Amino acid sequence: MKLCFSTLGCPGWTLNQIAGYGAGYGFDGVELRLHPDGRHVDTSFDAQKRADTRNLFAAHGLAIAALSGYTQFNSDDTDVLLDNGETLLRSARLAADLNAPYLRTFIGQGGLSGKGAEILRRYCDKALELGVAVLAEIHAGTGLPTGGEAAVLLKTVDSAGLNILWDIHHSLTGNESLEDTWNAVGPRIRHVHAKDACPANHPCLPGKGALPLKDAVGLLKRAGYGGYLSFEWEKTWLPDLEEPEIALPLYVEYITNILKEASYGKHF
Repeated sequence: MKLCFSTLGCPGWTLNQIAGYGAGYGFDGVELRLHPDGRHVDTSFDAQKRADTRNLFAAHGLAIAALSGYTQFNSDDTDVLLDNGETLLRSARLAADLNAPYLRTFIGQGGLSGKGAEILRRYCDKALELGVAVLAEIHAGTGLPTGGEAAVLLKTVDSAGLNILWDIHHSLTGNESLEDTWNAVGPRIRHVHAKDACPANHPCLPGKGALPLKDAVGLLKRAGYGGYLSFEWEKTWLPDLEEPEIALPLYVEYITNILKEASYGKHF
């Protein structure tokens, strides 16, 4: 398994700082957000800016593991769906130019309509032609709270270009066990969001909260998952959280220690 971090956790950093600090802390990659509240990359980048960004991270030995997009496909309005589809495709082109293999999307509250499934399938297929897989995130706030529901989504959309991003926190708050999530969609999980949270679900530093991160990492290790464990520190939304200079290196230390152990929790 490899370690990366979402730029959700470092809204004040420049691209140079993201690459430099990320490599210095021992991360393998970075997950770059495509959101106006703190994005560091944008689909408006010209060819030179894309090349410069790609080369910056390569020079630091840091992969661009994924781009986090915010498209949604829960509407019944064809124009809205097509607009989201075109945004997804522009984002996939950017991902391809940055050598990022994955692009995150959401479904949205209320779930996927038949029209939404058709259009999402079309654009996932187009993204795959570019060498980019679209990842639907298991997330309580965006219409896909559990792996069970993610499995239904994959069957409904029926595109090899659509896979799953597992946010461990959200499936657990959806009252689904780690094992049930993996049994539902394990072979289609390509990226994992990891964090810790106190009993009231407020983010806290890794190892200081109530989430069973050791069990989750142990399950992934035994199942042979070889992708990224991406640290999602919600500093952008919660500015009173500890600074990224504290949280990010602590995450690397904490997860690295877990990965050194043989197994955790129940055998999978």
